[in-house]
Amino acid sequence: MTKMNFQANKSYLSSSIAGIVCAALVFIFYIPLLDFEFVNWDDDVKVYNNIYIQKLDWAFVQWAFTEVYQASYHPLTWFSHALDYRLWGLNPLGHHLTNLVLHCLNVYLVFSFTAHLQLMVKLRQSTAGNDLANAPLLPLVAALLFGLHPTQVEAVAWVTARKDVLYTAFSLLSLIAYCRYVNMSQVRPAIFRLPFILSVFCFLCAVISKPAAIVLPVLFLVLDCYPGGRLRGRRLVVSLLLEKIPLLLIGAWITYMTIYAHLSSQQVLSGFDDVALPQRLFNACYFVSSYLQNVFLPINLTPFHPFSRTVHLTMGETFVAVMTVILITVLAIWCLRRATGFMMLWLFFLVGLLPTLGLVQAGQQLYADRYAYMANYAVYLLVAIAMLKVWQICSFRESAPYRIAYSFVIGILLALLLWQTQMQLRVWENGLSLWANVVDQKPQEVGPYKNYGNSLLMAGQYHEAAKSYMAGLELMPGEPDLLNNLAVAWLDLEDYKKAEGIAKHALRIYPSSARALNTLGEIMLHKGSYDESLQYFHRAIQREGLTYITAFNMSLVYEKLNDISNACRYLRQYVQISPSPEDGQEKLMTLACEKY
Repeated sequence: MTKMNFQANKSYLSSSIAGIVCAALVFIFYIPLLDFEFVNWDDDVKVYNNIYIQKLDWAFVQWAFTEVYQASYHPLTWFSHALDYRLWGLNPLGHHLTNLVLHCLNVYLVFSFTAHLQLMVKLRQSTAGNDLANAPLLPLVAALLFGLHPTQVEAVAWVTARKDVLYTAFSLLSLIAYCRYVNMSQVRPAIFRLPFILSVFCFLCAVISKPAAIVLPVLFLVLDCYPGGRLRGRRLVVSLLLEKIPLLLIGAWITYMTIYAHLSSQQVLSGFDDVALPQRLFNACYFVSSYLQNVFLPINLTPFHPFSRTVHLTMGETFVAVMTVILITVLAIWCLRRATGFMMLWLFFLVGLLPTLGLVQAGQQLYADRYAYMANYAVYLLVAIAMLKVWQICSFRESAPYRIAYSFVIGILLALLLWQTQMQLRVWENGLSLWANVVDQKPQEVGPYKNYGNSLLMAGQYHEAAKSYMAGLELMPGEPDLLNNLAVAWLDLEDYKKAEGIAKHALRIYPSSARALNTLGEIMLHKGSYDESLQYFHRAIQREGLTYITAFNMSLVYEKLNDISNACRYLRQYVQISPSPEDGQEKLMTLACEKY
């Protein structure tokens, strides 16, 4: 057994260069990403307008580990963003580079994890699972599918999705360490061995990168069943469960922090009283089938799947989704003795998706490609096994035409896959490309029109922005953000009459709207009605406190009134609370020069 173990490890080490080559190919394929911008979808509040990540000091560490921000508790992810800010500032190239490097690392780790699974099957000396064990190219094919599939793009190209690529890296490291631990200890637990300690440590890093990693202990149990072969007898089962106690304690802590984060931010949109449990289970089946469909037919992918209080599925959609899950499960059970690996991969996929299947809905998203970033590995591995198995059958026939035809089909499918991945990558080039895609895919949703209008506004395309806001208002008349943004668009077009009328209409509908008050203050500032402008800004401060935008606007009003002392006072406050204080500092120096 020792000799076999040594030979297997030597073979793995000698072939690991293939994993590095896979990662390098993926990096080259994704190089266009480095020219992309931030997008106006959480990148603002979580990255470039997030003042907390701008100082990498002890105060930041305390904030990251003790505070909840944007309904999220993932301190290690915040640390990665803070490190990016320290190295790159607000240059999006550096932030995208970190995501890409993590993705390429994950490609290599997928290669390594697959090789470890093969080693576990060989050490088990079972005829079952030979498709997994006796395929030298399997890690290579699985890693390339993981790295280049279109459904992986969202987690890589979106800076805010850093948590997905980061937690996956630590999850894969934890799984690899656990595989090594199982290979060393074989059947009986030995939790003080270094691989187990490393596995627990990487699990801790994974859950503080993203709480979805909480399912790792269940995946460990799946590996214990197969290919670990450790479940032999009741006493041993109990010892294996006791072995997981450190992981369960970490899981209990992160569960508490996650629930606290969502409740404190009021981001749990619905509980069991809103949507009945059977309906939630039907929805979960629909999400599972949707993820599978996206893997096998990755067309019309969109990052925006908004949540509504009830998920309205037709009877046909519900039936197809539920039957898909049931049939695959029945097939996995039927193949349990002949191909145990199929059941293992099906469980890996389901368990990996479990935190995101909507049993407890948090946030505004129903489902998203990034949620399946790690779980999809099981499907890619299954596809890789099937591809190599078909090639093996063609080789057995010893007929060149079969191999040529199969190679041609695979080449065509691969070219289409890579083309679709490039198209999906281009969606994330900037906010304009992102929201143009979403508006095209979801024309009946209000949110995309607002975000698309905001992108157009930032690009200086004010007429087009106004059209986008008006299209959104046709779907939801009186929506406060759309009204306010439409007023801003007309303000930028210097049509002060229209801007004032729309902003006052928004204020009549929502008298407590600080945004409408701020907008009216800006309109009066441009009209030269400085006293009226100050009144609106003071009312806005009473509603939501002094924001950096209001502080800057107040300084402009006082500058127009030649009250340099108050102008400087508000500029100093702006510099203190603004995520980008440089323009305020420059303005402050100018005013100080004028004062003296």
